[in-house]
Amino acid sequence: MQAEGACAAETGIAGACAAETYIAGAETQTCVTVVYGAEGINAGGFGADDRSTEDLAGDSGADDRSTEDHAAEDHGAGNERLWTLPYITLISLGIFISMSFYMVMPLLSKYALQRGASVPAAGVIVGMFSITALFARPVSGIISDRLNKKYVFMAATALIGLSLIGYGISAGIASLVVFRFIHAVAFSVNGTVNLALVAQTVPRKRMGEGIGYFGLGHIIATAAGPAVGLYIGERFGLSAVFLAAGAIMLAVSAAMSMLPYVGRKVNNAEDKVNNAGRKVNNAGQKVYNAGQKAHGIREECAGQKRSAGPGIRISDLIAVKVLPLAFFGSVFSMFNGVIGAYLVLLGEERGIENISLYFTVNAIALVLVRIAAGKIYDRYGISAILIPAFILAAVAAVFIGFAGALPMILAAAAIKAFAQGSAQPSIQAECIRMLPDGKSGVATSTYYIGADIGQGFGPMLAGLIASAWNYEVMFYACAGVFLVALIAYCVSLFANGRGMQRKVESQS
Repeated sequence: MQAEGACAAETGIAGACAAETYIAGAETQTCVTVVYGAEGINAGGFGADDRSTEDLAGDSGADDRSTEDHAAEDHGAGNERLWTLPYITLISLGIFISMSFYMVMPLLSKYALQRGASVPAAGVIVGMFSITALFARPVSGIISDRLNKKYVFMAATALIGLSLIGYGISAGIASLVVFRFIHAVAFSVNGTVNLALVAQTVPRKRMGEGIGYFGLGHIIATAAGPAVGLYIGERFGLSAVFLAAGAIMLAVSAAMSMLPYVGRKVNNAEDKVNNAGRKVNNAGQKVYNAGQKAHGIREECAGQKRSAGPGIRISDLIAVKVLPLAFFGSVFSMFNGVIGAYLVLLGEERGIENISLYFTVNAIALVLVRIAAGKIYDRYGISAILIPAFILAAVAAVFIGFAGALPMILAAAAIKAFAQGSAQPSIQAECIRMLPDGKSGVATSTYYIGADIGQGFGPMLAGLIASAWNYEVMFYACAGVFLVALIAYCVSLFANGRGMQRKVESQS
């Protein structure tokens, strides 16, 4: 049907696409174009085309609403099922993937030395991983969005397994460098597509909770992986650690091949229209009138026609819309890198014994906070998480900088866990929710770009500060970074007219 005064939208998507124009909302008479992908609507199964339900939001991310603006929709979301077989499967496989990574991570530099590397060369071999992964992130996003996620996951996981086995059979430095490069690229793709699969499996209204639980597997692996790797290394040698880790990854890839994939389903035309209308209409078109929206649709359709075909655009590689959130996420990753690089050195300088207990307390607190943080985010929005998280992280940094004994270090561990454990999964969820379903890959890869930058360059800059002054000033500087990020976030809220609080409307 077509309402008088509504636009006739055209789509120029190359490949076998058909566009149908529906009227979304009788009061506004606004056109909404629903694009059906070449492989049809996702009918379930890990082999379905993940891009079939994309609409005019497209690559530019037409859904301009933040989590704060989704309040009325998201409230009462707990009645949607979270613990499905695909979700549980992805959590389980994610644990083994992280386990294999942390089995080898603390042993690689020692292994490189055994293979004839100098200490600086061993450092380069270890450090090239983050730099390679950083440059691979944008490509991993477009691979995840354009190709079948199940098979991308399987291929990347198998490639990680083969690279780990390559470590184990390497006889010299050159082969280690080659396998390290392959490992980094495959790991980048795997991490992106893994989180994109989780986002596709989890109900959008429980995205924060779902990603939070998914991250618990990573925490478990962080605690258990190094111990398992060290045990195998002591009993059977370092080569056996890499071979065992590689075998785990190949087993994960094989397990994924035997499992079905159940993505989001759009079952009929009415659901398609409602899904598209929810994305392109902001609060029932209270701000934009029908003429403005019709103009926007025509512009978007024209843009789709101009960009049709296999060409790659910047928006396919980096989601500009979520770059601010990626920046805020990088601040927390920066702090992780600084603590990992310098906390033990600070303890030695100040004579604080058993400072490694920091990591134990931090891991326990992370588990506790992730259980609750996702639900808070889903109900109250990202601001309810980020604002306290920035403050708590700054307090933790001050505690570490000032600490002269273990109790204050452990207090900082718990405080930092509440900041990091709530902020990082919530930022991941917000990045995914800000873009259409078919863009979860580029949303995830853009987030990880920020994380890689923070994790990689944070310790370098912090080291310069420590060299010029001391560790105390270095951690105080970290606290200052969090306060600057807090101010920047609050300014961005007011600049966008979103305010500091989220309205929560109960649904009957």
